[in-house]
Amino acid sequence: MRFHRFTVLGKFTNWGWYSPQEQELLDLEVAVGTAITELEDFIRTSESLSVPILRYRIIQTNTDVRQEEYAKTKLDLEQIEQDIKKQRRKILNSGAVPDSQTIFKNHHPEALIGEIQSFLSYQLAQQAMGNNTWRQMGFRVKYQQDPELFKEIMESGIRVLYIVSVDNRLTIGDPRSTKHSVVAAGVDCKAAGAAQLKLSPKTDTYLTLKQYEEEILVLEKKMESPKSKDDYLTFKENRDYKITMAKELETGLNGWQPPADEQRTRKVMIDFDSGHYAPHSAWKEAMAAWIQAGYEPRWAKDSRRV
Repeated sequence: MRFHRFTVLGKFTNWGWYSPQEQELLDLEVAVGTAITELEDFIRTSESLSVPILRYRIIQTNTDVRQEEYAKTKLDLEQIEQDIKKQRRKILNSGAVPDSQTIFKNHHPEALIGEIQSFLSYQLAQQAMGNNTWRQMGFRVKYQQDPELFKEIMESGIRVLYIVSVDNRLTIGDPRSTKHSVVAAGVDCKAAGAAQLKLSPKTDTYLTLKQYEEEILVLEKKMESPKSKDDYLTFKENRDYKITMAKELETGLNGWQPPADEQRTRKVMIDFDSGHYAPHSAWKEAMAAWIQAGYEPRWAKDSRRV
């Protein structure tokens, strides 16, 4: 892209100097070009990407960008970038993708034993305090072994870690208390990332309220037998804060509860956000595992790795 300039000598190209507005356009041009070159081959060559890529090439080869066109050119480049991302997600969500042909190994096997010990210690500490639910103790649940508990955890609306093992087992874990390596028990994976049921904002608020109510009961139980006065004050402070937050949510909901059909939604947003395995091409394997578990997987648009 070259900009149009006039001096007493006539039209000049922009050798060696750009205004801030022009530099912004050039940076955006590079960003969109990078997004195109980083597209997977089967996506870059798809018919649906031909139009935004062509629009980009026209802007990129334009040697006569006039000042009055700067604002429109910026909007065009931003729209092209969004169209490329939208079409890419559409292709990925359609399932029309090749097999990854890749097995993803744990990048940090030396840390596995310590990570398992940390998770087990966390669970033992929670049990010692009388906390026995999956929400309190953390969890690692295979769909193939306990589909009912798997479903209960997913329908709570929380974000979970997931892995698909080489033997096609779909396992979820608690991101607050464990890591992908523990969820996978160190085995090689076909896919790994994070997942969360897609809920309406009101349903999400409702489930957050229910979580606060459960945590308030736990804190009140801890207040009955604290180890010290400081512990009691800490439990009370946390409880009072959660009571305040719960009241605000309850006021906003004004008695609203999710309809039964929304509570049974099967749409789940997934990604490849996994530090231990970092898959980058396992779309088919991830989607197949979630579909087998009875869900409708969709790729999260704000994921760092999708």
